[in-house]
Amino acid sequence: MQDERLVVGDYASRGRDGGENPCVVGCAHLYLGSVFVLGEGTGSSASGRVESRLAVSAVLTHFRSGTAQDPRERLVDALQHASEILCHRSRTGPMFHSAFARCLVVLVRRGRLYAARVGRIELA
Repeated sequence: MQDERLVVGDYASRGRDGGENPCVVGCAHLYLGSVFVLGEGTGSSASGRVESRLAVSAVLTHFRSGTAQDPRERLVDALQHASEILCHRSRTGPMFHSAFARCLVVLVRRGRLYAARVGRIELA
């Protein structure tokens, strides 16, 4: 099966403070299965949209290029990679110091569903 990436789109969820948190959804159909990623960010860079996109992109990219054969390990590795990318980004400028992202990854493989999430990836 050929790798194919599809970014489904942006939408906003209601935050605890009543404001909107931007979300980004992405998916990839790989030989290992179909991967779906939801990233929700908050912060000062376009109200978190940059953090959301960065989290989703980092997870999909790392999941594709990962070497772990165990699907659970591959999901965890992809989330750890996203965390590292976002932490590195937070050091690039003051606009990212108050930002964070949440990320959920689901893999559908051979009739099984695997899921992993990071409740809060701190950017500072």
